[in-house]
Amino acid sequence: FFGRCMDVYNEWLADFCRQAPDRLVGVGILPTIWKPETTKDYLAKFKDWGLKALEIPSAPKNVPYNASAMEPMWEAIAESGIPVMFHVGAYLEFRGAGALGANLTKNLGPYRPLWSLLAFSGILERHPNLKVVFCEGGLGWIPWTLQDADYVYKVYEKDMKPKLRNLPSYYFRRQCYGAFMSDEVGLKSIKEAGLEDNVVWSCDYPHGESVFGESRAVMRQVFDILGEEGGKKAVGGNAAKLWNI
Repeated sequence: FFGRCMDVYNEWLADFCRQAPDRLVGVGILPTIWKPETTKDYLAKFKDWGLKALEIPSAPKNVPYNASAMEPMWEAIAESGIPVMFHVGAYLEFRGAGALGANLTKNLGPYRPLWSLLAFSGILERHPNLKVVFCEGGLGWIPWTLQDADYVYKVYEKDMKPKLRNLPSYYFRRQCYGAFMSDEVGLKSIKEAGLEDNVVWSCDYPHGESVFGESRAVMRQVFDILGEEGGKKAVGGNAAKLWNI
């Protein structure tokens, strides 16, 4: 039932984007996380629909992305050349006084454990053509997480399973991207870490936390921090290359 519902959405999305194929790139939903072995056939439908981007849940219940049973899904996504996107979720962990602020702050920064799983499990290493985009989670978590992941791997290398040919941060630089709206602290960290090739900007209209109406000022800040070349990459160049548009 869920798969058929996603068919309806994906077909509608493809029809909508055909109205302006040079301007609209729809993000289809890949429903095969519960049947990974069907991913290759489903992605063939994706391409027939003309969809260039796909999303899967960032924290689905009872779906261990590092399980061997998931390997056909990762292999098929990598082979397709379509980047896989994760989006922050609305998870209500806290209740009572301060819950709204606490939950929103937590939900806007969920990717440290997810990226670490993809890296330490060897998924990124085994599939070098797999491109992964972490949406709406900002940038500040990236240098901090890469620093800690490399340190953890060095300290516990003899106990690591599987063994990696490179430090975890290598795989982020090669294959992963963080999407941000407005993140002055994160941009400065990205600049210092030399990760300008791994960031993409978004507006997130019409959500309350979006930068709609402030986009020009935000873009000026991007260029002020990353410089002319880095700014061009962040506000469009990296995305154009990633989605081949």
